[in-house]
Amino acid sequence: MIFLIIPIMFNTLLAFSILIFESINNVKFLEWLKSNSQSVAIITLLSGSDVSGLLLLSSNFAGFKLFSVKFSSKAKHYIYLGTICNLFIEDIPQLVIQVCKFKRIQIKNILLEFLFTLFFFFFFFF
Repeated sequence: MIFLIIPIMFNTLLAFSILIFESINNVKFLEWLKSNSQSVAIITLLSGSDVSGLLLLSSNFAGFKLFSVKFSSKAKHYIYLGTICNLFIEDIPQLVIQVCKFKRIQIKNILLEFLFTLFFFFFFFF
């Protein structure tokens, strides 16, 4: 359960933080955000599974105005860092669980959650 809740919370908070940062520091982004607010809200919530989903907004997909925003280099850097953090807090623990299930290794959930919690606090606070 912890491997599901923490990554979703992390990605959602990071996605909202990036959008708030951009709306404060980028006037063109703020104008674009006002004209596409409902669609951006949906894409931001979908970015809860992976923060790199925000890059869809700058993809210029099919020439739609919705997908034509220009993120600042700092926002792109935060998205990149969020993707790297995602690797450690979501993808690697899921890989470990799948390997343990495949090899039929019996590991107590409490031990896994404890180790993950230690890793999470070590990674973000040091």
